[in-house]
Amino acid sequence: MVLSGMNSLEQMRDNLLFMKDFVPMTEAEKATCAKAAMIIQQSSMIPCTACHYCTETCPKHIPIPEYLSLLQEGHSTTQIVYYFNLAQTHGRAGDCIECHQCERHCPQHIKITDHLKEISQAFDGFKGW
Repeated sequence: MVLSGMNSLEQMRDNLLFMKDFVPMTEAEKATCAKAAMIIQQSSMIPCTACHYCTETCPKHIPIPEYLSLLQEGHSTTQIVYYFNLAQTHGRAGDCIECHQCERHCPQHIKITDHLKEISQAFDGFKGW
């Protein structure tokens, strides 16, 4: 499957030309992709692609992809300061009202509300200097 955003007839033509000499993946390539997918699924990595579909309807204006990336990067001074600065103009993770609108819009089916609770515990206590 190929997903491609297009805004004009010329872009559509270009995308169709790209597929002109299409060659399906070999069994070895499919096996490699399956193995990579299994490794990713077994890791603690959050599969957020930062599409921002989750933020479009968030009533608390929480920058979810940015906060999810902080959770994956760890809990260092740099991440704490970045979170604190971002929270000055956006909702904090702890502001989440668990309406789950973000999860309904997430193409990766991430349990965003659960992760926001983790983020709140890790970062909301910092009050600045």
